[in-house]
Amino acid sequence: MKSYLVILIFLGFFTASLEAQNAKNRSYLSVSAGYSIPLGYYGATGGDRGGNANRGIQYNLLNLGIKINDRFGIASNLIVGKNQIDTSVNGARYFSPWYYAVISLGPMFTFPISSRSFVDIKPMIGRTYLNANSLDFFTAFRGTEFAFVFSTTYRYILHRRINLIMNADFMSTEVASSENSDTQEFDNFSLSVGLGFNF
Repeated sequence: MKSYLVILIFLGFFTASLEAQNAKNRSYLSVSAGYSIPLGYYGATGGDRGGNANRGIQYNLLNLGIKINDRFGIASNLIVGKNQIDTSVNGARYFSPWYYAVISLGPMFTFPISSRSFVDIKPMIGRTYLNANSLDFFTAFRGTEFAFVFSTTYRYILHRRINLIMNADFMSTEVASSENSDTQEFDNFSLSVGLGFNF
């Protein structure tokens, strides 16, 4: 009887240990919000190429990481953001905020930092939508283009099902407007914090 009890206790601990390990290696879905920082010509003021974009806000509405094994997986992001425009600059072409949306897909490489924390490196390609209204009120900048997206996600296991998420995202492309002959280089960096849910 005692031997059966010992075996049951051992199996219980073994099962709990496996469950904890699997929880740390599971796929996840997260949401986050943070700071959007325009770079390059997108954030430059004046001139024919300057976007006059100021710092804004970004929402990572979908940050999906599907684990194939402990070190490799597939990632997908859905990002939307807004950058105010500095209309006080001479030669500013647009008056409304820049709005952007990016959906991307690519591989995910996972590096363990400790038993509870991981870093996911995600080089991706995707589709970018960029929009702003012009100063003359009759035309607008609206365009879509393929973009390069490089994302880094830090995950800390708070609970078997819940992660603390911190993202750093870089996006780069050049978008041609479907409304006029304008083009706009779009380079943007963002930092965001949120929660992830293992599944």
